[in-house]
Amino acid sequence: TVVLSRIDRERSNELIRTYIQGNLLSIYKNQVRLGALTDCAGYRSVGILQSVLRERNAQLLSEIFYMLAAVHDQKTIRVLADSLNSEAQRTRANAIEALESISTPQIAKLMGPLFDRDMPPEKLFAYSREVSGIRSDTAEIMRQLATDPADSWLRAIMSFAFGEIGISAYETALAKTQGLNTSEPPKTDSTADDKSKVRRSRSTVDLFGAITGDIEVPQGGKDKVFDRLDRATNTITPGTPAAPALSLSACQSLFTRDQLEAMLRRAAADPVPEVQLAARAATRMLGGLSLSEMFQVKGEIMLSAIEKIIFLKEVSFFGGMTVDQLKILASVCEEEVFNEEAVIFNEGEVGGALYVVVRGRVGLEREGGARKGSTLRIGTVQAYSYFGEMTLFDNSPRTEKAVAIQDTLTLRLRREPVIALTRQYPDLSLKLINVLSQRLREANDRIAQLTTAKPRELHKVFDKLG
Repeated sequence: TVVLSRIDRERSNELIRTYIQGNLLSIYKNQVRLGALTDCAGYRSVGILQSVLRERNAQLLSEIFYMLAAVHDQKTIRVLADSLNSEAQRTRANAIEALESISTPQIAKLMGPLFDRDMPPEKLFAYSREVSGIRSDTAEIMRQLATDPADSWLRAIMSFAFGEIGISAYETALAKTQGLNTSEPPKTDSTADDKSKVRRSRSTVDLFGAITGDIEVPQGGKDKVFDRLDRATNTITPGTPAAPALSLSACQSLFTRDQLEAMLRRAAADPVPEVQLAARAATRMLGGLSLSEMFQVKGEIMLSAIEKIIFLKEVSFFGGMTVDQLKILASVCEEEVFNEEAVIFNEGEVGGALYVVVRGRVGLEREGGARKGSTLRIGTVQAYSYFGEMTLFDNSPRTEKAVAIQDTLTLRLRREPVIALTRQYPDLSLKLINVLSQRLREANDRIAQLTTAKPRELHKVFDKLG
């Protein structure tokens, strides 16, 4: 249609208006989904899902301005877009009037609320329901996302989310049966021991008993959940500071045991492998099986894309990337398991790959010291951190040796896909440069801490001798 507009602008104008209205309808449908998922926003997979929907809305809006520029002066459309994003209410109102004059009153009316900074979220949600015609409740919308025939990516994310929702409901109820107070974070070692006892006893209790009423829970026992990612067992539990426990509690009560099991069975039979992997990951969570336990039993591990994205999103090196960009990287990440004391790479080897630690610890060492054969431990890398980034872009030799301190699972990312991504998204290069600059500053600070301070006059003497 845009190409046609170069030939016959008048004939293509109506088609472009039709596409714009279609985009606006899709945006408002996504707004309803975003509003319906608010109660579950504390779950990491649901947070990923919301990011996907927001990114899609941004892309749909970008397409709208692209289509408008096909039949109107491009400079005018750029000014219009900047005015709609203005903080001044009057400027935005003038832009809506201008939009109405070059499109239709209906398009201008639909565009206005999307740029209204003063509209409360609940009002935008209600208006989105009215425009889209969606009246479904949160549970039904989540079912629709999990079974959307046209979008396997949404099906995969939602399937994984079912595992998070189910395990958090289970842990909430079981914690109360064990006498663990989940209304406050643990303060003592004994409280932490209670928490570990709760998790160790998963296999002896009906996982969904709390949901179905098979486990007797004290009154109010479903109103609190663990508030952080349990990295000790790699079980993902809800928890971001912005998500109140009450909202997560409301999310836990959306489904019964039979409903969750039925949806995961359907996802496990999905024709798309990525959805199957997500369903398997959700089942692993519900069974209380940690990542390390899984690859110890099977000898290998295969993470779903949503699991990889959750890990990558929490690593500072990838913090500036969108979910779509992380999805590209997740598709080319190579999972590698290293036994304790295994060498990941040696000093002097060709680089060109970055490693993200999913589970375990890695020691970075360098040969040196007064004694022959001794090594210097220059750093220790924990889970959710990375190493090897300094040689990622230039394939230069490694300046240190990496050794697994304990059984370790990593994601290995080669330089080629990262470079291809930065070429496609030039702004991403600046974000990665900022991360590498921060690493360099941290290294300089570390050197300063380890260097013995000397009087300024003594430095001058050394300078002259040099």
